[in-house]
Amino acid sequence: MIQLGGRPVPGFGLGTNDPAVVRQSVIDQWIPFNTAQLTWTDADGKTQHSPDEGVVPWMYCDVLGYVTTGMGILIETGGTQGTDVRKGGTASTGGSLTQLGLRAGWKRSDGSLASDEEIQAEFANIKAHAQEYAQSGHTGVQYTLHLDNGVVNENGPSVQALTATKLQGFADMLKSQLPAFDTFPADGQMGLLSHSWAMGAWLGKWPKMKAAADQTPHPDWRTVAQEDYSTTYAPARQASNIRCYLNAEGVDRGNGDPAVLYFPENVGSGIHSASVQSVAPITTPPMSEKIYKALAPYDVIAQVTGAEAIKPPLRNARDTYAWIRKHQTGIAIATTVAVVGTAALTLLPRQRRR
Repeated sequence: MIQLGGRPVPGFGLGTNDPAVVRQSVIDQWIPFNTAQLTWTDADGKTQHSPDEGVVPWMYCDVLGYVTTGMGILIETGGTQGTDVRKGGTASTGGSLTQLGLRAGWKRSDGSLASDEEIQAEFANIKAHAQEYAQSGHTGVQYTLHLDNGVVNENGPSVQALTATKLQGFADMLKSQLPAFDTFPADGQMGLLSHSWAMGAWLGKWPKMKAAADQTPHPDWRTVAQEDYSTTYAPARQASNIRCYLNAEGVDRGNGDPAVLYFPENVGSGIHSASVQSVAPITTPPMSEKIYKALAPYDVIAQVTGAEAIKPPLRNARDTYAWIRKHQTGIAIATTVAVVGTAALTLLPRQRRR
């Protein structure tokens, strides 16, 4: 079980009597990993960085209007389904504060602990401005309570303790699906926990990824990398997760210590995790290879798919492909009209000038 300041940090929601064991190296590097503090150089000489969640020690609203704090930790339950306010959507309404949020250790500006009533009032005030705050982000929030951005102190928990509680909960949920989770190399645990932080720890939505991670005697880390790649979160997290999984494969081959987190370094297994080119290429969609390569938007996606990277407005190659498939009839018609129109114009006699 995770410990901070000599105190065990419980998980949440599972009531498990067999909590997952998270490698200490993962615990030590969890916040640096998620705040873009870990960097490496890819095969093209470009500097890549780990995900950038940021740490906000007060309540704010995410883009869907849900009240959040710390390192992107949701502290709201219930309410309506929000849609992305930045794209003209409507913020969630009617939610309530979770017990995790209520017991987080909120303080007044003078450093004294806030009462439950003050915490609930703060939540209600933030929620009342959800539409506005979802648009402005955490910097636009008018708040009165905050969390300590340290470890654990005599006055109660902090951002790190809240983060550790959430992390332990995700680890417990992963272990309930992957019984060998405790024995996974640190890089493998980091990749799976990073996936869970962004997408949730229930792997039922990713059956191939779950099956690959549950193989014995060792997970099929390359398949895990491919299936994690196919989800649609930030490219920096995708690149970091893939690198972690490939390092885990190297460790399972006997090229490293399972207790050591090698990320962002290459474990040196000969699988070239610096470029992630060793991941078996994802099946090319049934469309022009030239178009597919031209539309691959990010380096990590390019490296996994073999496509050359540019940055169109769509989020990733999968989104781009989906957009093309959705609009393929219109694209075909427009292309045909353009070709036929151009040919017709070349055949028309030129009008004599008067």
